Amino acid sequence: MSMEFLTATNSKYIFIAAKCLGSFNQYHPDIKFNLVCVNTSEEEVEFLKQKHSNLNIIRENLSFESEGHERGYCICSRIWNIKKILKETENDVFYVDADVFLKDNVSELFEITKDVDFMIRAKRMEPFKCNAGMIWVKNTKKNLEIIEEWEDVARRMKITGPNQFILLEKYYEKGLYWSGQGAGIDQLGLNVIIQKYKNEINYQTFPEKFNGISTNEKSLICHMKGPEKHKYFNKRTNELQ
Repeated sequence: MSMEFLTATNSKYIFIAAKCLGSFNQYHPDIKFNLVCVNTSEEEVEFLKQKHSNLNIIRENLSFESEGHERGYCICSRIWNIKKILKETENDVFYVDADVFLKDNVSELFEITKDVDFMIRAKRMEPFKCNAGMIWVKNTKKNLEIIEEWEDVARRMKITGPNQFILLEKYYEKGLYWSGQGAGIDQLGLNVIIQKYKNEINYQTFPEKFNGISTNEKSLICHMKGPEKHKYFNKRTNELQ
């Protein structure tokens, strides 16, 4: 089995992404790690390069109307970068949010995923609702079609209301979309897609040992929340080294 890791960051997330990269380099240095860097400086990119020995940097320099728009773009960029890896290689993809890190070797998880099409942590099965902070995708023609449909659904969603999300048509035309509070438009789209296909593919949620829930001490993967995460936002650029 061949696979690649994927995540995305902007300048605000640099130190969080560094923790992610460092942990994957510690336990799985031989597996290629793809890092999407949105509007990051040369200094920040050089800093990140030091954190992983098999790192592929994908740089994007774009203009956004707000910090929230930029953050949402980072989140949604996982869709087309998963698609790109599936189309251009024969490798499976393990996407993780930049605030995910490993506490130990997770080769046991990769043994489990050998026969799995999609592994995403389910919050509810009917109708399907997930936490999209970790997504395993097996490289098959069917799964590529599902990812392409996910991208199409995410681009077309237009949801408004308190604590919900909005997709403006001018950003749809540019291919830019973002989250408001909570989950992003792309995660809502993923819920729709997995609900549609979950009985046609081998879908599994993450086992307890690898589910990433920050309060689960048994999990070898941690998806940072609260104070543990926000302390990294307080670091300053002059700490880059």
